[in-house]
Amino acid sequence: MQQQQQQRSLFPSKLGLRNLQSINLSFTLVTDIGVKKISVLNSLKSVNLDNRQITDVGLAALISLTRLTHLDLFGACITDNGTNCFRCKSILQDQFQLQNWLLSYEKLMCSI
Repeated sequence: MQQQQQQRSLFPSKLGLRNLQSINLSFTLVTDIGVKKISVLNSLKSVNLDNRQITDVGLAALISLTRLTHLDLFGACITDNGTNCFRCKSILQDQFQLQNWLLSYEKLMCSI
């Protein structure tokens, strides 16, 4: 069973997507579980997840994407607690630029 779980977690990389730089999963049925699966794609620079099924759990899975420069979470069920993992990460790693994401998120929250 553990081996099956490991294989599932490596699924995107087994498809030859290791060098994928951009992915648009807007308006799909992707959930936090799916977000965890794409979080192994370390080359991702842009992720679009306009989706109401994404929560703080899915957002936390994206913390490993150190090359990410664009993250669209419009419509996601993200709370202030969910963004805290990125705030801590940005303090610990200068190269990981999350300020634009946080500003976009705050603008989104103000427009709702």
